[in-house]
Amino acid sequence: MTMSYNAKYETYIFDLDGTLCDTSVDLANAVNFALIKNYFEKKDVLEIKSYLGNGIKNLIKLSSGLEVDDPRFEKTFSDFKTYYSDHLLDNTRPYENIVDVIDFIKAKGAKVCVASNKADSYAKIICNKFFDGKLDYVRGEILGEEKKPSPKMIDDVLSHVGSSCDKTIYIGDSEVDILTANNSNLDLLVVSWGFRDYEFLKSQGNNIILNDVNQLYDFI
Repeated sequence: MTMSYNAKYETYIFDLDGTLCDTSVDLANAVNFALIKNYFEKKDVLEIKSYLGNGIKNLIKLSSGLEVDDPRFEKTFSDFKTYYSDHLLDNTRPYENIVDVIDFIKAKGAKVCVASNKADSYAKIICNKFFDGKLDYVRGEILGEEKKPSPKMIDDVLSHVGSSCDKTIYIGDSEVDILTANNSNLDLLVVSWGFRDYEFLKSQGNNIILNDVNQLYDFI
């Protein structure tokens, strides 16, 4: 494969779950721990994957069927967080070749950032484990602040690293990421190796969809 640098982009913003790392098993295990402990039926991993992308409160809401103002919700949510905090690195791994892609971007002199609806503390733990020293900024969900698809998270990332929208490309795996890029006026790459399949992503508009990590090199 011939690889060449794309001078247009100075900043690459990646989603985390389903884009850089497969976190699905650890998230599913934590969800099912919380569900079973609170007398709900467990869910399979594929169903739980379909709920990912809008933050962990939404994940528990969809998995349990509880509204956030239900007294049982906070207990279930708390049990999820307790378990996940202790097990978020059990099975989570970067997708094959994704670290090499990041190294290639960095060799270009470009910036690599993460914008995730995963809780900020969890996002930083995972990124420090697998991408230590390679990322310019990691931004997860912060309580009380708007999350994706609001452009505010992207604005924060760009402000932090001193970049502009016209020199930035966003890479993600879900409809939330598509909306995020559109709301932020960013060029977009959608990846199908994550938590949404190709047919679903194709139904979300006329976007460039990548099926293999190595296709990212064509945009670097």
